[in-house]
Amino acid sequence: MYIILYMNYYLKYLKYKQKYVNLQKQTGGGKETAKKLFLTHYESSKDILQKDFERGILKNISEPEGIFEEIFNIVGNDTKNIDWIIKSYIVNKTFGNPSSLENYGRFKTSIEEYNKLSNNKKMVEEYNKSSNKMVTDFRLINNINGLIELEKFIESNTDILHQIDEKNKRKHKKREEQKGIREEGENDAEIILDTENVIVYRPTTEAGSKFYGRNTRWCTAARDECMFNYYYNQGDLYIIQSKLDPKTKFQLHIKTDSLMDSKDEPVKIQDIYDIFHNEKLEEWFKEIIYKYLTWVYYNVSNSKNEIIIDRKIACQIDLSDLFESLYLFETTLYIDIVCNEVLNYLPKSIKNLIFNGKFNQSIEALAGLTNLQSLTFSTHFNQSIEALAGLTNLKSLIFSSYFNKPIGPLAGLTNLEILTFGSEFNQNIGTLAGLTNLEILTFGTQFNLSIEQLAGLTNLKSLTFGFMFEQDIKPLAGLTQLKSLKFGSEFNQDIKPLAGLTNLQSLTLGNIFNKSIESLAGLSNLHILIFGNVFNQKIKPLVGLTNLQSLTFGNDFNQNIKPLVGLTNLQSLTFGNDFNQNIKPLVGLTNLQSLTFGNGFNQDIRPLAGLTNLQTLIFGERFNQDLTPLSRLNNLQNLTIPYYLNQDPLIELLNLKIKYINRDSFW
Repeated sequence: MYIILYMNYYLKYLKYKQKYVNLQKQTGGGKETAKKLFLTHYESSKDILQKDFERGILKNISEPEGIFEEIFNIVGNDTKNIDWIIKSYIVNKTFGNPSSLENYGRFKTSIEEYNKLSNNKKMVEEYNKSSNKMVTDFRLINNINGLIELEKFIESNTDILHQIDEKNKRKHKKREEQKGIREEGENDAEIILDTENVIVYRPTTEAGSKFYGRNTRWCTAARDECMFNYYYNQGDLYIIQSKLDPKTKFQLHIKTDSLMDSKDEPVKIQDIYDIFHNEKLEEWFKEIIYKYLTWVYYNVSNSKNEIIIDRKIACQIDLSDLFESLYLFETTLYIDIVCNEVLNYLPKSIKNLIFNGKFNQSIEALAGLTNLQSLTFSTHFNQSIEALAGLTNLKSLIFSSYFNKPIGPLAGLTNLEILTFGSEFNQNIGTLAGLTNLEILTFGTQFNLSIEQLAGLTNLKSLTFGFMFEQDIKPLAGLTQLKSLKFGSEFNQDIKPLAGLTNLQSLTLGNIFNKSIESLAGLSNLHILIFGNVFNQKIKPLVGLTNLQSLTFGNDFNQNIKPLVGLTNLQSLTFGNDFNQNIKPLVGLTNLQSLTFGNGFNQDIRPLAGLTNLQTLIFGERFNQDLTPLSRLNNLQNLTIPYYLNQDPLIELLNLKIKYINRDSFW
């Protein structure tokens, strides 16, 4: 008898275990498996996460586990569907088009419909057989690839859903909900355009958006998690609806370059023109896009004019009449993502042109803009610059990250005063030899070629080299007007050629620089001097640099600092991690306002007792000295000390008005 009872219970156990296993196969393992899936695909999905961060949906994109928890909260701690959501959202990238958590409202609506079908599988399969459908078995959620496919599955089962609603007496409830939406939202929209075959609404509330956006897949009309307010706060939404067929409708949101049909698929303006053949609608499109496309500002003297073109949707309309009306403007024109036609409309009068966003196309149309004085290209630009050859009025030219093309066309731009190259640039710079009016020249990360062509640029006041630069700098010897000179991380060359640059006020030597600095002895106008991490040379040549206001040493520096005794104008002084020398030479540096010691420093600090102008003082992890000498530093506001300091700083510093004491663990 006991054996029979045991077998009955065991069979029940196996039955329910199999039911649980089947459920797991259908929906996934819950939060933990979803988390593993998310962390596995985190790196390949940063673009999707970044866009949802920019939309304001995600608040944190810096820490993977934190992002997952935020997503889990957004979907309402839905352990049943979280595996499927993560898989669709970042693995297959099919959580809408584009894949985004803003579509969660659509998912929530669809999964409710799916669950109705799932709870009535036999009814669904019998209906499919009677309808002679090719596939009669019920489709598990885990076999549905993404939100749009889920919505299509729901749509294909509309009839059976209707029967299920009838069976469960939900049809009446749904009609009541629609009635409530109608009563709440029908009056919450402004009629913008009303013609014989088309009407345009501007919903003013979420209820209005739901009512006029009913029978669509728009997230701005979703019953749950409606995104109307998110988009409305950026700019107006417009619903374009056919009077002949009310189900034919489109939604326009210019601020996000969005024009969608009722299935939430993108369409072009021309598609709508072809459907309605309505001149008034075409004029309205142009008028409303101009409204969002252009802002013209005037100052009191009516001399500042700016046009901002930052909407991709501008590529779909004719801008010629807009620019014709502005042909006399001495404008600053900002262009984000544009098409070639937009460049062809540019007014000849513009003086300042800035390309933003992902602009990367041929610039042949710029050849005639001879009044240009300032030209800036965006991060993605990397095209031939032949068209710039005749723009001889240019004074400022800035290339950003991706640009790496030959610069021969710049040879005749002799009025250039500012020239910047981005991180990828590494081309021969012989062309620059004749640009003798240059005052500011910047090279990016990759540049590492001979600079002999710079020898004649005697008007240069600022010169910056990037990370990779490691070339002989003899050509700089005659650039006596230089006030700012910066070398990147890899630079480690003899700096004797700098000896005559007596106008230098700021000098940065990169991370691995570790050469003699004898040649700096005469640079008495230096205000800022920065050494990188590897530098560890004697600093006697600094004795005469009495105008120094800021001095920084890197991690490896650990030399006697007696040469600093006379640098009484110093306001900021930083030592790196290895420094651990007697600091008595600092006694007279009474103008110091900021003083930083690295992790290795652990010396008597009595020499600091008279530095009463100190506002910021930082000690590293090994510091463990008596703090009493600080008790007279009445201007001290920020103090950092090790967490394990074996004394209570508050006792020694009780009389000071320190705003912030940081007991840093240095981990």
